[in-house]
Amino acid sequence: MYEFEVNNFNDSLELLSKISLDELYMKFDVKVLQIMIYYETNSIEALISSMEAFRHFLVNNKLLPENKKETYTNFHKYLNKLILLNNKKDLNELERMRSVISGDIKIVNKEWIIKKMNVLLKIKFPV
Repeated sequence: MYEFEVNNFNDSLELLSKISLDELYMKFDVKVLQIMIYYETNSIEALISSMEAFRHFLVNNKLLPENKKETYTNFHKYLNKLILLNNKKDLNELERMRSVISGDIKIVNKEWIIKKMNVLLKIKFPV
């Protein structure tokens, strides 16, 4: 996480590959961080592949409590929408989505997604 926060994405990804994933929540958090790194580095193919694998991992995991599953599912859902909106120039949809995300309390890494949404809004609609 430290390497990610200081924008050393390659170092962060390398360290992730060395983690022993014995704990259930650690597996989910590692996958989320990996997806975030792929987004930050604009590694589109790896991002899409990881997003799909994460979706399957969520659907097929029976050990994760429903409330936790919902927070990870929402992360996947909102990031997927953000990726799709990245290719559109629809200010209303972007602002509506930012409002929905801001009001949703059941989402992992909510602040990061809002930050990415704000960056996208500044790029697409500079003041």
